[in-house]
Amino acid sequence: MYIIAILLIILEFRNGETQGFCGTYHGNICKNYVDSRKIVWYNNSGGFEHEEITDGLWKEMIVTLEEPCRRAAEKLLCVYAFPECYLDRPLPLCYEDCLAVKKLFCYKEWAHVEDKKTNGIYFKSRGHFRLPICENLPKYNIENDTATCTYAGLVELKEDEITYDCIKGRGRFYQGKINTTKDGLACQRWDSQKPHSHNSPPDIFPELKNSENFCRNAGGEEKKPWCFTTNSSVRWQHCDIPRCLNSTSEDTEDAVIAMDKYLSPSVLIISSVIGLLAIIMLMLLILLCHRIHKHRLGYNPTETAEVNIDLDKLPSNMAYHRHGVTLNPKLEKLEFPRNDIIYIKDLGQGAFGRVFQAKAPGLVSGEEFTLVAVKMLKDDASEDMQDDFEKEACLLAEFDHPNIVKLLGVCAIGRPMCLLFEYMGKGDLNEFLRYLI
Repeated sequence: MYIIAILLIILEFRNGETQGFCGTYHGNICKNYVDSRKIVWYNNSGGFEHEEITDGLWKEMIVTLEEPCRRAAEKLLCVYAFPECYLDRPLPLCYEDCLAVKKLFCYKEWAHVEDKKTNGIYFKSRGHFRLPICENLPKYNIENDTATCTYAGLVELKEDEITYDCIKGRGRFYQGKINTTKDGLACQRWDSQKPHSHNSPPDIFPELKNSENFCRNAGGEEKKPWCFTTNSSVRWQHCDIPRCLNSTSEDTEDAVIAMDKYLSPSVLIISSVIGLLAIIMLMLLILLCHRIHKHRLGYNPTETAEVNIDLDKLPSNMAYHRHGVTLNPKLEKLEFPRNDIIYIKDLGQGAFGRVFQAKAPGLVSGEEFTLVAVKMLKDDASEDMQDDFEKEACLLAEFDHPNIVKLLGVCAIGRPMCLLFEYMGKGDLNEFLRYLI
């Protein structure tokens, strides 16, 4: 079973699909995202076909997504299905909105959709909706009176939410000048690739304009503002910025989705049945308690002699207070005994710690020994670095592609945590191409 991903199933109008008309939106599934006062484009089905496809994709994919991906995916799906109308033609998605979802809000889910697409696996409800090529979409230009695309507002900078001395919600619109992390590490400039190379967040977010090396949370991706550090051993950290008065840690930047969207007849029937069963169970429980109480009133227990117990003579039970190791279900099947790893030589030092070559007996079925590159998390790693290390392992565990180094095993039980990758004798793609030249 594959991880259901991003929704963004984007509408790219096929040949012959541009025949239609303009009108106001009166549907149900997208009423929270499509303004009923705006003119949108319909094909010759009168909007029924797009409403049906959107509803199907909503049930098949949207409901499985988590924030911040879900809200962004909902907006984009609705904008795709019911684009704005200009001169009797539909306006495509904006480059900025598309890239924001692909590179930030739903980057993992988007990658899964593309991976499944290459393997011929598609969503059943997709109809003629297709995943877009963001780079081919027009850019949104607010200074130009000519409409170029349908803007979803995912990268909009809300002037009334900007703060400088404190943060509201997740601190997405913080524009202050704090440039050190919670541990006092200096921040790396956002336009710099040293000491940490990166491509996230994309520079389409206005929050990053003139941001130098100040703490930011473009798109509200993290729970608070953060930055890449100038310490080569610590990739990134959150910043310690005080919270504004009367502000919570919840993301309040977007309106809460109205509940009537979910109150379909089937949901109401199921809720009514569950409520009725709960009432019946409560009444049976009250009746049972009453009978037990009544039975006890008519029962006189026999007297028993007082018993003295010497606790020092009781046998010890080492099973008490023993806690099992918590292991991510995605990594559990890849667990490999760390004592079976046979060290060969050091390969270098990565951002997370030491990397060395080793042999792993019985790791791959049919092979007596398998050459692996072992990436080991340093002992003094921070909580943020540990989380990043585990997230990388979970993400790589999902990929099975000939052009991506495969994760063969993990040593998550005990410390330090290790990842076992297939060993590439020529290094990565960059080193291999240099070797050919």
